[in-house]
Amino acid sequence: MYDFARGWEAARVHGKWFMLATVRDETRLVSMKAHPDDVQALTHEFAAVQPGYHLNKRHWITVLPNADADERLVTALVLESYLAVVAKLPKRDRPADLGAFASSLRAELLE
Repeated sequence: MYDFARGWEAARVHGKWFMLATVRDETRLVSMKAHPDDVQALTHEFAAVQPGYHLNKRHWITVLPNADADERLVTALVLESYLAVVAKLPKRDRPADLGAFASSLRAELLE
């Protein structure tokens, strides 16, 4: 994580954003990329998931503190955001076997 702008932290992989975080009115907001179909499904399924705060609402979601936003959900959403960005990197910048890398990362983080 590094400071992106005043009051914002950002996470990148090879210069591409996959997560932003800030605090607004004492509330921690975590925003991450998501596939457009997933944005719609997640915002309908979870009260804590909203369209991206000050971001492209088609490709970003923001998770607010809420009873249905447990650590496992946030971890899974950040992981999927990271993997989506990695998948679009040039081949030279991706892990050699992206599928195996994704599976091992999911297993490690979501045990």
